[in-house]
Amino acid sequence: AESIATGLKNVSALEQELELIQRNSIKWTTLEDESYPALLKQIDAPPTILYYRGADLHTFKKNIAVIGSRK
Repeated sequence: AESIATGLKNVSALEQELELIQRNSIKWTTLEDESYPALLKQIDAPPTILYYRGADLHTFKKNIAVIGSRK
C-alpha cells in the first residue's frame, strides 16, 4: 500500500479501501488486465477498475453483472 499511496493526499482513505477489499474477499481488474471483459472495453467510457466477487471473470463464457453506485 505504501508504494501505491505515494503522492496521494489521503493515504488513510486508500488504506481503508484496501482493508475492505481484503476483508470482503473482493477481487478487482483494470482496463490493462487480460481478465477485463473485452466487450466492456469497447464502450465509450469503460470503468477503469471492476470490483467483483465469486469466480474469476474468465471462468464462464457468459456473465451477469449488477452495476450500481457504491452508496
